[in-house]
Amino acid sequence: MPTPPLGVTAVMLPELDFDQQIERCVELNLTHYVYRPRVIADHQRDSPYSNWGNHRFDLTPQRLADEGPQLADRLEAAGLTPFGTVPNTADAHDEDLFKLHLQGAAAARAANMRIALPPLSQGLFDWAAYLAACRDTLARMIDLAAPFDIKLVIEMHAGSPAVDPVGARNLCEGFDPQHLGLIFDLPNLSREGIRHAALSVAAAAAYIDHAHVGGFTYLPPETTSKGDSNQQPQFRGRDADGFAEPVGTMAPLTDNDLHAPTWLRLLLEAVPHCPLIIEDYTPDKPATTRLTDTAAALRRALPAD
Repeated sequence: MPTPPLGVTAVMLPELDFDQQIERCVELNLTHYVYRPRVIADHQRDSPYSNWGNHRFDLTPQRLADEGPQLADRLEAAGLTPFGTVPNTADAHDEDLFKLHLQGAAAARAANMRIALPPLSQGLFDWAAYLAACRDTLARMIDLAAPFDIKLVIEMHAGSPAVDPVGARNLCEGFDPQHLGLIFDLPNLSREGIRHAALSVAAAAAYIDHAHVGGFTYLPPETTSKGDSNQQPQFRGRDADGFAEPVGTMAPLTDNDLHAPTWLRLLLEAVPHCPLIIEDYTPDKPATTRLTDTAAALRRALPAD
């Protein structure tokens, strides 16, 4: 089984400017780069750099549309593939903004663009009507994307209609996989407790475009004894009736609640050469360390050529 390409999403590199991001990718032999076109909120600009807030490389959607060819030239000169874009919202509600995101992806020579759909309700809802509405929205998005030759991809993400592999397949069924695909997101599958690797991969395989690779773990419930106090372990609390409440945290790939090598083996068996895009959001750990550690862990887990 050939080793798949490894890449990174710029979302996890808030401390680095564009040149530094390229430099780290080259040092770690990563090949695929995913742009982060976002507008940083005014109240975040003076805040410390963070994955979802202030970024040193302030790449707005308009800037990506204007400077995309130059950015792609710099990536390709370093031997990198400008692979995709992950705007924080691209739901076609604002058609002009949606087209701007598509324009930016095309200008930067990205092959795909992540899109968003209406989030899941936390209460009961009419699932059939919701699914139909989501599929109608997807059809409209695909029509809007056609002139730009950009493939749209849905992230299998907590709180979304693609929260699990079967739900994701229901969304995509009948659409052309050349126009619509899935991001197989390992940490979000861990967060949702999806345990059956073979079923998950088999259900989604026809539409999997690439994967996001990182870690997520649920904390153990608090007990009367916390073990070695010098280790200062973290626990999840209990409600007033004594029931443990689920609390999780992003974590290194090696601490992921799902056994990453098993899932990656099945994924690559079903989708050979599937690009693995690193998304490690372990708290209180510098971006360069997270990237280095996850790339090393992946290479230990993956088969050699």
